[in-house]
Amino acid sequence: MSKERKVRESCKPVQRHIGEISGLDDLFELLKRADGTASARSVAAYVEKHYADMLFMTASQVAQAAGVSQGSVSRFCSELGYGGYANFQAMLRKAFGSSGTVSQRISRHAHEPQSASQESHERALNLDVESILGLHNVLESQEYRSLVEYVAHADNLVLLSSRISATMLPYLEYTLSKLRPGVDLIQQGSQAWEYLSLRDPHRTVVLTTVFPRYSTQLVEKIAQLHSTGFTILALTDSHLSPVRRYAKLMLCLPVVVSATFDNYAALASFFNIVLDDVVPLIPELSDRIEGIDRLEKSSGVYE
Repeated sequence: MSKERKVRESCKPVQRHIGEISGLDDLFELLKRADGTASARSVAAYVEKHYADMLFMTASQVAQAAGVSQGSVSRFCSELGYGGYANFQAMLRKAFGSSGTVSQRISRHAHEPQSASQESHERALNLDVESILGLHNVLESQEYRSLVEYVAHADNLVLLSSRISATMLPYLEYTLSKLRPGVDLIQQGSQAWEYLSLRDPHRTVVLTTVFPRYSTQLVEKIAQLHSTGFTILALTDSHLSPVRRYAKLMLCLPVVVSATFDNYAALASFFNIVLDDVVPLIPELSDRIEGIDRLEKSSGVYE
């Protein structure tokens, strides 16, 4: 399977198969499937105790830490039903990537040798490219086309999020507000957040970003809005996301868990594509843009 297809399939509904894990019990049961050679036992013992560290380790680093050859690590992963270490690591990231705190990642990263840091740079860049290419599967879906329609035509569009999941929304709000009226960015802690449920749910669509680590306050807010009749559009990373119970429409976008901080390169690209697709759907857009240009010119906004 190509790298591109692996990323494309990363957000599809989970289907269990040999080697798949969704928690520690699955992982420990999986490790029992390895053969009984001394090298396999060494790798299994290392995985059992250091699976969280392996989210960010190369195969050679695992081999050195476990006291075996890199080939033994690859054979171990194949024995468990994977094509090699990269596939095994991808499953570890899917199962455990959202549970690691930033402080834990920083602690691991601080003790990496310089050579390992250079390897991680190359790996991070490659994964960014793969994640962006993985958007093809999302963009071809009916859910995506419906989301674009909502973004273009909702009477009032609220962009709602909190913590790390909210960091990309100001860009979307800034550009959308130039394209159409009735766009509001609301983040946790504001008065608008507290009073949002008082708005008319029949005239307000809520677009939310919900990525690991999932904010309890955000999920609770979305649940509250859902219970009062608001239409929820959710961008998240997994079909197992806690927002799934409340979203009328949910799209899974690939988030890269490969370094100290999660990487949202695919989300940034996704927003740009959404904006491009919204433009043809906005009536009298040219008049609006020309009016904005006149206002900015008269106010001396730009040099």
